[in-house]
Amino acid sequence: MGALTTLGDPSGESSNSLLGVDMKLASSSFLGSDKRVSMQVFGSKTETPELIRDDTAYGVRLSYPNDRITADYEWQQIGENYNPELGFVLRNGVRKTSFSGGLNPRPEKWGIRRMRFETEFEQYYNIAQQTVETRQVEFSPMRFEFDGGERLDYRITSQLERLFEPFEISDGVFVPTGEYSYWTQRVSYRSRPTIPWQFDVDYEFGSFYSGDSKQLSTEVSWRNSSISTSAELRQYWVDLQQGSFRTRLALLRFDYSFSPLTTLSSFVQYDTESQNIGLQSRLRWIVKPGNEVFFVVNHAWQQDIFDRFAALTTDVRAKINYTFRF
Repeated sequence: MGALTTLGDPSGESSNSLLGVDMKLASSSFLGSDKRVSMQVFGSKTETPELIRDDTAYGVRLSYPNDRITADYEWQQIGENYNPELGFVLRNGVRKTSFSGGLNPRPEKWGIRRMRFETEFEQYYNIAQQTVETRQVEFSPMRFEFDGGERLDYRITSQLERLFEPFEISDGVFVPTGEYSYWTQRVSYRSRPTIPWQFDVDYEFGSFYSGDSKQLSTEVSWRNSSISTSAELRQYWVDLQQGSFRTRLALLRFDYSFSPLTTLSSFVQYDTESQNIGLQSRLRWIVKPGNEVFFVVNHAWQQDIFDRFAALTTDVRAKINYTFRF
């Protein structure tokens, strides 16, 4: 069992608190075998003065995480006024249902360590509109993991999106209300992770809302005993009936280990859509297992009309994790 509470509003404009609890039951000898199974139930409630009622989130998760066969089911409901100011929530006022399952044979030939055949289902049901808002079904008919750690993956995805109001997907490009169904295909490759240099490439293409899109992602990384760094570039080509646009996203990561108990992780991101540079740097100190101290700095720069970057926001936070053992 566990409990979590937060108090405060980073903006300083209001007050906010959260109280959450969870319980997990697990077994490593399911039905007398060596198979693992677990069940988790969780719930939390927020308090915000201007948001009354419908401010809870709760759910259940069942997991069967074994080598040859895997399965996972999760259901949760998130209230319209659920508002964790010191955390985040992807969507409010929804019921989320997800399921994933896979078969993972090990052929022990051709240099293949494991093959994966997976299916994933995820759905968001809009409580106010009384209808499905988003549904995604993903099927992976081919995923090979090789003895050296390389990975080759091919995925097919079916997506349903129901828009209840128009939204601006890019400057001057609005997607109208309505129901949209589209399919995408994705091919990815990851090189051997056991050597200092590694590269990943990912290409996705298919229909998208009223048109189609293509995405290309490349990443190069390097590491040694104390340093890990990577550079990633993502390019998006989107062509809709309402307009076309191109977006580029660049990411840089740098991690340094002062010791096994003290690490520094930094992340820098820039995209051509918002023309914003974001930096997050986190220092983590493990006092002892279960007891940790975090110091986090977030900073953003905004590009102006003269192509210069000016400081926009700065956020500094400290966090302490303490485990009570009894």
